[in-house]
Amino acid sequence: MTSNEGRAQSNLHHQDLSKLDVTKLSALSPEVISRQATINIGTIGHVAHGKSTVVKAISGVQTVRFKNELERNITIKLERLKDSVLRMYSQRAEERDESMFFETIKKSKKRTLLSSSDTTPEKPRNKKQKRQEPEVYIIEKIVDFKFESGREMFYIKWKGWDDIENTWEPIDNLDNCPDMLNEFIKNEELKHLDKIEKLKEEISFDDLLSEQNLVTRIDEVMEVDLTNLKANLYVKLLSMIKLTEEEELHASDLVQSARNLLQLYVSTRKRCRQLMALRDWEQYINQVDRSKKLTVENKFDLTGPPENFTYINESIPGAGVTIPTEPPIGCECVACNCRSKSCCGMQAGLFGYTALKRVRVTSGTPVYECNKACKCSSDCNNRVVQRGRNVKLTIYRTPNGCGWGVRTDQKIKQGQFICQYVGEVITFEEAEKRGSEYDANGLTYLFDLDFNSCENPYVVDACNLGNVAHFINHSCDPNLGVWAVWADCLDPNLPMLALFATRDIDAGEEICFDYLQKTTNDNEVGQTSSVCSDETSAPSSSADEDNASVPCSSDANTATPSVSPVKSRFEVQQQNMASLKNRTECKCGAINCRKYLF
Repeated sequence: MTSNEGRAQSNLHHQDLSKLDVTKLSALSPEVISRQATINIGTIGHVAHGKSTVVKAISGVQTVRFKNELERNITIKLERLKDSVLRMYSQRAEERDESMFFETIKKSKKRTLLSSSDTTPEKPRNKKQKRQEPEVYIIEKIVDFKFESGREMFYIKWKGWDDIENTWEPIDNLDNCPDMLNEFIKNEELKHLDKIEKLKEEISFDDLLSEQNLVTRIDEVMEVDLTNLKANLYVKLLSMIKLTEEEELHASDLVQSARNLLQLYVSTRKRCRQLMALRDWEQYINQVDRSKKLTVENKFDLTGPPENFTYINESIPGAGVTIPTEPPIGCECVACNCRSKSCCGMQAGLFGYTALKRVRVTSGTPVYECNKACKCSSDCNNRVVQRGRNVKLTIYRTPNGCGWGVRTDQKIKQGQFICQYVGEVITFEEAEKRGSEYDANGLTYLFDLDFNSCENPYVVDACNLGNVAHFINHSCDPNLGVWAVWADCLDPNLPMLALFATRDIDAGEEICFDYLQKTTNDNEVGQTSSVCSDETSAPSSSADEDNASVPCSSDANTATPSVSPVKSRFEVQQQNMASLKNRTECKCGAINCRKYLF
């Protein structure tokens, strides 16, 4: 061994990575590899002889040097990837996730169809038929691409055949090798990336990719294979790039095909991202709300989960507001009902619920539930609102331009509790500040707590904090009503806002309440439809008067009806409707629609 070889050998040493102190590494450390790159020395084994080498890289420097036992230096130039290339790789990763998501949905639908099918598939016949198998040629590699005579042609290298036997084949002949075709297209995309991106922009004229136009394609999305769709799109784009003067007569057809595929491709990806976001949001709100399942559905546009909205189960106090939760008094009842004269439920003069836990007093009559100071159990008939929602609901995108809405997934009986209207409890002064901004945007999430007095000191704001009631729409002919309910918080100015069914509601029907609900006559805003009817009364039993149906106002003569806790800030605007230039149109579609909300 020469002296030089001896020096080279002495510079080599075996590294024990288990003893490496990573806290002492710096950008100049020989162990550091720029941008966390992993370099396989075996790929340059003809130089390094497959043995250990010392790799030195300086972060941010564009070269890496390899030093082997032969003192040979190899310098590899590290070029920063262009932003367009980085976006391409990022997009490919997203597309893999989207394709997997679509496959999951399709398999789920397929299982549902199979399980719901009553027919048994026919058994294949055992007739033996002689088939003459065609001669099969295996593609080893796709070498090149061209556009000729109006057709996309691929130059094929056949396995087991010399290059002289390579042939040009139309894309129809490659339907049995999608992976190889996609790999070839990926390589072509990388080579022509800038041209492809420019072409996409050029063919997107006339608002091709606008939200309004993309929405028109969402019904096609579930039938699409995203990988194949992209392959077909890029074949068209590559054809436009390869287009020669002799083939220019096909340019118009290519552009139209590419525009159609591009629009469907972008719509499919947007739809997939939207559905993934809605799925995640649905899982999140069901983790927060542990009552009956909530489903989220959007079949009409590309709107995703609401922004700047936090799902909560009960109202929370805002600045300057305190919500007491320790009741100073409770009842001594063992079995609470209308015969228990000292029960919390009799404080308004009439027991609020039937034996089936359905509301039996008119809206405007206070309902006092048993609270944590009471001796009764959690199964008490006078604990309804506090026990939470017991109805399966779907938050869905409405087709009539009302945004999100809520429908029931099960049949609901008259008087049945649906949910609370919760949000941030703020002072009236704060509500006035927020109200001016909400009014300008046509938002109606401020709910006055004016049951106890006309000068309501508190307001529930469900704009950014709320539950499923945030999405319940207005109707001039509602199927829900609002009741003021007290339980653990007995502050007369801080009732719970409970939504109950005012009639039987069929499964699949949208649930709505009147944002301007009143219990007194008002010629300007109209009169709320009666909450009682002989035809739709809840079942009653002669043996138990607790099963009485929801009464009309005239039936509640044992209690003093007063204005219910409505969104009364808008009543003032309703009274001065004639002076408003920009009024919010009502889209409920009811026969008795008042045409304008405020």
